[in-house]
Amino acid sequence: MSFLSEVFSSFKPTKTEVISSEPNENSGESDIIQNKMSEVNNEVQQLKRSGKLTQSQHHRRLYSQEPSFIDHLPWGEYLNEHGVILLDDARSVGAVFDIKPIGTAGRSIEFLSRIRNLVKDALQDSFDELDVNPYVVQFYCQDSDDLQPYIEQLRNYISPIAKNSAFSEEWLRVQAKHFKDIGKPEGLFIDERVTNTAWSGRIRSTKMVIYRYVDKSNDTNENLIVEQLNNACSRINGALTTAGLQLQRLDGEQFRQWLLRWFNPNPSINFEGLSNNDCYHLFGKQTSNDGLPELAFNDFSEDLFYSQP
Repeated sequence: MSFLSEVFSSFKPTKTEVISSEPNENSGESDIIQNKMSEVNNEVQQLKRSGKLTQSQHHRRLYSQEPSFIDHLPWGEYLNEHGVILLDDARSVGAVFDIKPIGTAGRSIEFLSRIRNLVKDALQDSFDELDVNPYVVQFYCQDSDDLQPYIEQLRNYISPIAKNSAFSEEWLRVQAKHFKDIGKPEGLFIDERVTNTAWSGRIRSTKMVIYRYVDKSNDTNENLIVEQLNNACSRINGALTTAGLQLQRLDGEQFRQWLLRWFNPNPSINFEGLSNNDCYHLFGKQTSNDGLPELAFNDFSEDLFYSQP
C-alpha cells in the first residue's frame, strides 16, 4: 500500500499550497485531484481478486503436468531378436547402421566420381518405390571425443599370440590414458605455433537410419513388416559394400549410446568427479534387478534422459 499512498499524496495539495492559491484556482485543482483519484481507485478495483477460485482449480494449476517432451519421440522399444527399433505406433520399425567412409585423400577425380555414382545407384535401387508411406533414409554425421571404441579396435587387432601379455596390456593402458587426455574438451594442450587451437582427438562417425511408417489401415502381419525392412537393409548393405563402404548394424545398446549424447550433452554437471564420457559408460551399464521379473515393455525413449531436456 506504500506505493498507492505515494500516488495519493502526489495528487493531494499541502496546506501551504491551498492557502496561497486563489479561490477560483483552488476549485479547479480540486476537480483535477478528484478525477485523478477516481482513476486510481478504478485501477485498484481491477487488481482485486474475484474470490471465485476454488480449491480444486488451485490444485489443478499448482500440480498440473505439462506436456512431456519424451511423448514426442518416435522410439518405443528395441527388438533384439529382429535387430530393429519399434516405433511409437507399435507397428512400424526402423534400423540404424554405422558407416565407415572411404578414404578420399589423394584420389583421382575419376575414382571419386565412380564411388559417387555407386552410392547414388545404391540409394535409388535398394528401396521399393511406394506412393504411400515410402521408406525414409536419413544420414547423421558428427564428431565424437569418446575414443574408447578405438581402444577396443586396437585390442582386437593384437595377434592372438600376444594377447593378454604383460607388454600388450601395458601398451594398451598407456594408449588408453593418451586417448582419454586428448579426448578432453580443452584437448591435451594449445598449439600456439601452427593452428592456435586445442590439440585434441575426435572420431567422425556417420549413421544411416532407415525406417518406414506402416498405414494403420494396413493389416500386414508384423513379422512381414520386419521382413520387408530387413530385405531393404540387406539390399542397401550389399550395394554400399560393393562401392567400398563398410556398414555395421547397431544393436540396442549401441543405438542407445548414440542417442544419449544427443539428449545429454553435458551430464557431468550432475555427477561430480566424472567426465562426460565416464557418465555415458555408466549409463550404459545394466544394473541388477535383485531377482525381480523384467518388465514386459521397456520404454526406450524414457531411458535416454538423465537430465532435463
